[in-house]
Amino acid sequence: MIDGYLAGIRAGIRGALVAAAAVGLAVLVGGPATAGEASEFHSSDVPKAIPDNDVNGVNSTLTVQGLGAVGDVDVILDDLMHGCTPDLHIELTSPGGTTVTLINSSLENGILAGLSCPANFIGTVLDDESPMGLRDGVPPYTGRFTLTHESVGVRPLSRFIGENGDGVWTLNVSDRNADDIGTLNGWGLALVPAPPPAFASADVPKDIPDYDSAGISSTLEVPVSGSIEDLDLVLDNVSHTCVADLHFELRSPAGTTVVLIRSANGEADGILEGKGCPDNFIGTVLSDQATVNLVDGIAPYTGPYNVEHTRIDPMPLSRFNGENVRGTWRLTVSDHGADDTGTLNAWSLRPRLAPSLPCDGDFDHSGAVTIDELIKAVGNALRGCP
Repeated sequence: MIDGYLAGIRAGIRGALVAAAAVGLAVLVGGPATAGEASEFHSSDVPKAIPDNDVNGVNSTLTVQGLGAVGDVDVILDDLMHGCTPDLHIELTSPGGTTVTLINSSLENGILAGLSCPANFIGTVLDDESPMGLRDGVPPYTGRFTLTHESVGVRPLSRFIGENGDGVWTLNVSDRNADDIGTLNGWGLALVPAPPPAFASADVPKDIPDYDSAGISSTLEVPVSGSIEDLDLVLDNVSHTCVADLHFELRSPAGTTVVLIRSANGEADGILEGKGCPDNFIGTVLSDQATVNLVDGIAPYTGPYNVEHTRIDPMPLSRFNGENVRGTWRLTVSDHGADDTGTLNAWSLRPRLAPSLPCDGDFDHSGAVTIDELIKAVGNALRGCP
């Protein structure tokens, strides 16, 4: 009789608290962890005069310590005085030697080409995630602006993601036209450390056979349990001389298989169709929440991209939502075009799991139901325990 009584209590609790559970668990457990905070580093070797009409320009450096891998980088032009900013060409070089052109001069069809002569950058933050393009700003361009433009590509700062950010960064500013001069008075970087991959495959490297629709499969073991709220697939390193040939499928432990990228060769409507033969995926994060589509990226596609496209489901990774993350995941990569080869060197998964609380065991059926046992039943009901 007591079992029936307790079963009734459990059923009643579940029914009465189903709406409260969603709110209650969110309050008890909290939402997902917030993204890493940016640390700012500012140059101390300024001011520096920018020579007129000199392609060599001027270099200024700053040193970063204690960051590790770069997750995001913004360039802060605190104070760059110049009579004609469209004349300027600005490059940033990382400690690892990667040089990225941020702004081309008007003579190079740069982002400010065709404007008269707007003066100065004051409190200008160059930020890949900003919704406003620099060309749409008003001098002295105070605020946040993206540099995405045909002259420098999509999200140019994303090319630093994954590199070791510790060491000396160099900003080069050169004036590519005559008659205007200026001074770099202050600049800096806002750097966010990269989150470590939550779960990385140990079943790599694997060579991708040329022109073989069967391809190769690599597995990844997730040792923890939890309901998936969001999932990103990270192609940490896929070296291949024509990634447009590649087809990617991800299979969950529950058996759900999702096509994420269709080959542009041999299959209609591949996402990179018409893009030629771009090389490699390096630090490529396939994310339903990304604001830039993979078709708009440039090799090696470093950074977050969504893969919505013809014959690909909208938000395809959301098909895994609600499944238990625990178990063996399988990534299959196949090459559907001839003459190019490559290797799956590294991949990982970044799941965000629904908040959960541990079960508190079962209560004692042998005697009277105490308040403590009833509270335990309430807690277990909220936790979804059997």
